[in-house]
Amino acid sequence: MSDYLLRTINLTKQYKKQKAVDNISVHIERGAIYGLIGRNGAGKTTFLKMISRLAAPTSGEIELFGYQKKAIDNVYDRIGMLIEEPGLYPNLNAFDNLKLKAICMGVYKKENVNDILEIVGLNNTGNKKIKNFSLGMKQRLGIGMALVGEPDLLVLDEPINGLDPQGIVEVRDIILKLNQERNITVIISSHILEELSKLATHYGIIHQGRLIEEFSKEEILQKCSERIEIILEEPDRACTILDGLKIHNYKVVDEKTIYVYEKLEEMGDINMELSVNRIKVNSINVIKESLEKYFMELTGGNDNA
Repeated sequence: MSDYLLRTINLTKQYKKQKAVDNISVHIERGAIYGLIGRNGAGKTTFLKMISRLAAPTSGEIELFGYQKKAIDNVYDRIGMLIEEPGLYPNLNAFDNLKLKAICMGVYKKENVNDILEIVGLNNTGNKKIKNFSLGMKQRLGIGMALVGEPDLLVLDEPINGLDPQGIVEVRDIILKLNQERNITVIISSHILEELSKLATHYGIIHQGRLIEEFSKEEILQKCSERIEIILEEPDRACTILDGLKIHNYKVVDEKTIYVYEKLEEMGDINMELSVNRIKVNSINVIKESLEKYFMELTGGNDNA
């Protein structure tokens, strides 16, 4: 069986001549919060619908909890999902909305519904009807609806879209709590990179239906961390100098470039030591690349917006 909770192999969805999702292969580990990054129209929602069995793939495979093909039908009830708007009954209260879904799934227990209400911070709403809820409250209830049946995997499509800052914080705290305290694996799509960076342990960048890159939080922090960029001749000799300065957290990027991730305040001393040892330095600068800038570079900046 696979080491991944969810894996797709060349998953594709085609509508007539247009491929909304084009040969996507993702790898999602158990316990991860996987941030699916992409602009509006990139194919995020279509991809999430396919892994949630709300849309049939044109081609490709889905492996879920180690199961494929027909065997996968037995594990789809372990997925909770909030894709697009939550389906709520506006004239009922939060408890009754959750109760109805639980009855439909054959899992109704009053204590479980109360537990969900507490998780999403709606346990004090009483008989207040959903039509009188704020957008943030509806979104939290939507997450609660996805939690009916105690899923192991939670699929959330743009759950913070349109929320005010307070609503964003509330949803973020719920997701972190579910992941850290209940060990629920989460796939969350968004185009709000700053917020995803506060949540995700892993990322996938999707652009025009294709998966451009996957990386862990540690990898993106290194890619986008503040660093000294040295463009120079003879990087091999320069590494010996850096070692002599007791600088160990560095990386030779190519035949002309070294990134140094520590002792940024000693850039002048590094430059001087390289010069004393007759290593020609073409430029040396402290740079910091944001996640958003990195995303824009991978997807071609504003050219394809």
